Amino acid sequence: MSRCTAPVKGHRSLGSTANCPVHGLGPMSADAKRAASKPPSLYWTDLRNESAAIRLGAAKRPTADAQTLAALAGDSDRDVRMAVAIHTNTPTDVLALMAEVTSPDSDSSIYRALVENPNSPLILMESAAEDEWYALRRSAARNPSTPQYVLRRLATDGDRMCIRHVADNPSAPEDALRSLATDHDATIRAAVARNPSLPDDALAAMVDDEETSVRVNAREAVTMRLCERLDVPESNTAAIEALREQAWWEMTPGSDAVTITLALHPNT
Repeated sequence: MSRCTAPVKGHRSLGSTANCPVHGLGPMSADAKRAASKPPSLYWTDLRNESAAIRLGAAKRPTADAQTLAALAGDSDRDVRMAVAIHTNTPTDVLALMAEVTSPDSDSSIYRALVENPNSPLILMESAAEDEWYALRRSAARNPSTPQYVLRRLATDGDRMCIRHVADNPSAPEDALRSLATDHDATIRAAVARNPSLPDDALAAMVDDEETSVRVNAREAVTMRLCERLDVPESNTAAIEALREQAWWEMTPGSDAVTITLALHPNT
C-alpha cells in the first residue's frame, strides 16, 4: 500500500490532498465541485421544499442512494446532516466535504460520525487518530475501514477505551491482537477473545484465562470456529470439549483426530 510522507495535519483541506496518491479523493462529481465552492450549502435540490421530517426519513432510508444523500449533506436540519454522516451509502467525497464545513468544536457528534463512517476519507481517519482529543481517536479506532497501520498505533494509545475499541475492531492487525490478548485489563482481553481476526492459536490460549468473562468469550469463539470448520454439530458438546483440548486449528473435517473424536463422542 502506498504511504504519504506529508504530515497528516498538513492535508486537512481537499485542495491540498487533490494530487496526493494516498489521500487524494480522485475525480469529484460536478455537484461535489459546486458544493466545494459554496459551503455550507453543499447541495441544493428540490428536497429543500420538503418538510424536515420527510428529509430526515429520506436520509435514514437504508436504500438511500448517493445522489439523495449528497443532496441532504448540507441540510439546514442537524438531524438530517447527522443521518447523512452515519449512512453507509454516503460517498467518500461527500463525507469529505461535510468534514470541511464541520469541526469538532462546532459539532463534535457529527464530526465523530464522519470519522466512524466506513466510507470516511483516509485523511480524516489518520487525522483523527493523531488528534489530542481522545474521543476522535476512539472514533478512528472504531472504524472497520481504518488502516491497520493506524490501528496498530492506536493499540498502544494512552486512552484505555481507545485500546478497547481496537480490540473490538475486526480490521485490527494480528500482531496487535496477539499483544492485547495478554493485556492486564480483563475487559480488553474479553474484547479480543470475541474478535474474529484473532489468530486461532492465540484464541485457544485464552480459554484458560484467569478472568471468567475472558474464558467464556474465548470458549464461545472457539466453539463457533471449531463447529464451522470441522463440521461438528453445536449440540455435540462432548466432541467439542475433546477437540478444544487439541490443536483444532490445524485440523480439517477429514482429519483422523476429528474422525476418532466423533466416533468416541457420537451426537446422540
